[in-house]
Amino acid sequence: MNTVLITKPIEVSNRLTALGVTEEILREAVEAGERARLTCTANHPRTTPGLLGWAESVKTLRDRLIPQGWTKREDGGLPTVVHPKGTVSLAVTTGDEGTGLEVGELKSKYTKGAATAAVVEMNFTQLGFDEGLLGPRLLNKVSSTMLTWYLVVRRLSHEIRFELSLPSGLGENGQVVDWKERIIFAPITLDDDAVKIDHTVEEADDIIVEVTRKF
Repeated sequence: MNTVLITKPIEVSNRLTALGVTEEILREAVEAGERARLTCTANHPRTTPGLLGWAESVKTLRDRLIPQGWTKREDGGLPTVVHPKGTVSLAVTTGDEGTGLEVGELKSKYTKGAATAAVVEMNFTQLGFDEGLLGPRLLNKVSSTMLTWYLVVRRLSHEIRFELSLPSGLGENGQVVDWKERIIFAPITLDDDAVKIDHTVEEADDIIVEVTRKF
């Protein structure tokens, strides 16, 4: 599947307007996640910074968008915020080294669970492809007209790269590997006053646990 890359500022702005969100809100969510990470010390469990940062990014998206008529959902344990028309849903995930780059491929950093598999396959179906193997009980958990986009974040030693992208396929190991669209933003440098980076905080891997309800 060919991926549409959107990188030019005017094209990015127009595409985000169509989706009902702004770059400012997405950037604020990424920065809030980073500030949350920096509340951790070396004595926190090593998974805490990643989990706390992810959760704060989700919360910030909801804080900013719910007053605009969006609603929060957690179908199958996947936290999202949904456009008033029910056509767009936003989630947050960690990407691999391809995040935020125009060249190369993008993958989710971690294997995903059944909830992500459901929304990815629903995206695939809504984009005009075959339904595949998505079971009817999972179909009931996802709107048949909704596309779920991921705010994909990658934290490096000197910057945070991020993009808003539309997943359309999983690899054999359960990572998201195919994307219909990728909207790429300028990175946040770790010297940015808005983020207030404390370089004494120990870096840790992000670990996101996706909870799947029994159907």
